Amino acid sequence: MALVVSALRCIKGISTVSAFSIAAEIKDFSHFSDACSPMSFVGLVPSKSLSGKSVSRGKITQTGNVYVRTLPVEAA
Repeated sequence: MALVVSALRCIKGISTVSAFSIAAEIKDFSHFSDACSPMSFVGLVPSKSLSGKSVSRGKITQTGNVYVRTLPVEAA
């Protein structure tokens, strides 16, 4: 986990404890194909409503792991 924790610590505001908690909750980052996938996994992406030609974006979806979602918010 040391490699994952050190990579997460590169994010501004994420300390060792926060990085280790995120790594422990997500466990395996290898099944994510890109950088946006972990954020959608924990629900830190905006909701989107498509209706014909109009696109409406809303607040974050709040799906997934609540603990992992609150860690970066509290760290910021």
